[in-house]
Amino acid sequence: MYPKNETDQSFTYLKKVVESLDEPICLLGGWAVYLTLNKKYQAELKNEYLGLITTKNKNEFDESGTRHKLGISTKKLILVTLGRIGKIEYLVKMIVNEFSKLSDEYVLKIQIDPYLDKKMVLNIKKLANKSNVIISNFSPNLIEEINIANLVIARGGYNIVSEILLTGTKAILFPEIGRTEEEVYRCEKLSKFKHIKCFNENNVNEKQFVKAFKELLSMKQSKFDTKIVFDNKTIAKKMLDIIGEK
Repeated sequence: MYPKNETDQSFTYLKKVVESLDEPICLLGGWAVYLTLNKKYQAELKNEYLGLITTKNKNEFDESGTRHKLGISTKKLILVTLGRIGKIEYLVKMIVNEFSKLSDEYVLKIQIDPYLDKKMVLNIKKLANKSNVIISNFSPNLIEEINIANLVIARGGYNIVSEILLTGTKAILFPEIGRTEEEVYRCEKLSKFKHIKCFNENNVNEKQFVKAFKELLSMKQSKFDTKIVFDNKTIAKKMLDIIGEK
């Protein structure tokens, strides 16, 4: 499912961690982690461990602080995060071409995946070599940037889609194709939302992209309520109720 270089790198780091520990060693995954960690977490913080369903709730966002960190003040943000698989260079070129036609009130931020091919990274930096374009390798609080963005252009992974729905941000999605059909299926379900447009990167042409790009940016409404519950405490309580029933 994952490229060999990624699994090899993860295995290398895991070996280093294991070699530094005294035996016996026990590795836990999935629900075992949750159930073990939750006991201590609950004892110390008097709350359930929520994991990474979403890192924040709506009332916890810091818009002014995020704008200050990015140095964009009141400018409108277009956020691009396309991972490391697929026609990334082609998509970035299409995005930058259309972005360059916008006024100076917009800023484009491109998030570079740490596993992305180095040659492709250099090509993307050349394509996006403009004063109002920010190239970033890592954002510890990407959801904060999604929250202030006027438009997000991304893949169709679980986390990014959850954060787009939570924040109600307009988005153009290009689901990853090849590893599994999970993202494609997820994007099909999102077609009911007028503020989210989904495309197959193997079939989309510039004309289709430009139409969606202009349509979303021209919408007067900046945020959309999807009526989906993304409150961490509500989700965590439901999870615990399900566990209690078994």
